[in-house]
Amino acid sequence: MRRARVPGDDDGMTMAELVVYMVLLSLVLLGVGAFMVNALTGQRRAVALSEASNNVQVTSNAMSLAVRNSSTGGLKVAASTLVVHTGGGSASDPWRCEAWIYVPPATGAAGGTIYSKRWPVGTPLASTAAADLAAGATTGWTTAVADVLPVGVSPVFSEVVAGSVTIQFRSVQSAPSGAPGVTIMTTVTPRTQAVAAAAGGCF
Repeated sequence: MRRARVPGDDDGMTMAELVVYMVLLSLVLLGVGAFMVNALTGQRRAVALSEASNNVQVTSNAMSLAVRNSSTGGLKVAASTLVVHTGGGSASDPWRCEAWIYVPPATGAAGGTIYSKRWPVGTPLASTAAADLAAGATTGWTTAVADVLPVGVSPVFSEVVAGSVTIQFRSVQSAPSGAPGVTIMTTVTPRTQAVAAAAGGCF
């Protein structure tokens, strides 16, 4: 026997109920999507900040080590240039030349670049190195850290007192608009070392 049909027993959703369901589902999906986008953006920013911090720390540490192990008279400090006659730390490489040059940002770029170079003693750094780098001639140079700016009006390199070098710059690689970014500010004093003959042949 056929079961008697009870009114409303197998009724489907009305159009109004379907519309309400779709609106609620859309709101939930939008909320979840916005949360995921914000989470991914925050993660990318944290990774970029970590990379920027690591890059400036590595560069600053290399500069500080070279200055700390420099010979007496083996330092040349200018606003955008640091040239060092420094101890190599081994019998086969007792002394070497190292240099860092800050090149301001090109038009439209967020920050400038600090280039580095290491070479044997006896070959002075060309006086046109900064201009050559600014013009794009980077042969023999390595990008130490990109997207950096001086701290305020202070130069990247300065000699506070004879032999003590102040290094200060900030990374703008991952800094949101108006944020200070990762800043390095340190003053390094060389240890007592041998006197460099003719600046160690580095400059």
